[in-house]
Parts: sequence; C-alpha cells; structure tokens
Amino acid sequence: MRLIRFSLPMMNLQKTLSVNPYDFDKKESAFYYIRVIEIPTPRETAYEAKRFSVVMYYNVPMTTQERAYTSPIWYTPFKPPRPFAAIADRETL
Repeated sequence: MRLIRFSLPMMNLQKTLSVNPYDFDKKESAFYYIRVIEIPTPRETAYEAKRFSVVMYYNVPMTTQERAYTSPIWYTPFKPPRPFAAIADRETL
C-alpha cells in the first residue's frame, strides 16, 4: 500500500491518500469514499484571548479540526449484455 500525503494550505486541508493498485479487482463490486481532515485552526476563544490579552483556563479548547466524508463512490463491474436470442428463448418457456 502506498500513502500519498499532501496539503492545501489555502483551504486549510491536509490529506493522505491510500492507494493500493494490487487490491483492485475489476470483477468485484466495491465502493470507495474520501475522508478529509482539516488542519487545526484557532477557535474564536483563541482570537478573543489574544485580543483582550487574557489567559484562558486549561480546559478551554483553543483550536478546532473539522472532518468531512464524501458520499460513497460505487463501482460495478461491466457485464456484457446477453444475446437477444437467449432472452427470447427464455421468455417462450
């Protein structure tokens, strides 16, 4: 398995992509999804503490990290259509 890690600083995103070309079987149905984790960003409490020069309590969170998941991407293997004659024979039975 190969992990590809990249970040998009303008969008505050950091991403790791797991790719294993040997696991993919084009004859088997599968689904895939993408998880995205945001780089930790300051919360409003951090901005207010700096603005008013206040030391916050230790249990007040100063950063937040968002997570997102895509809808599943379904893969269905290609099945060639059956010949018309085979369908017509089955309907007459």
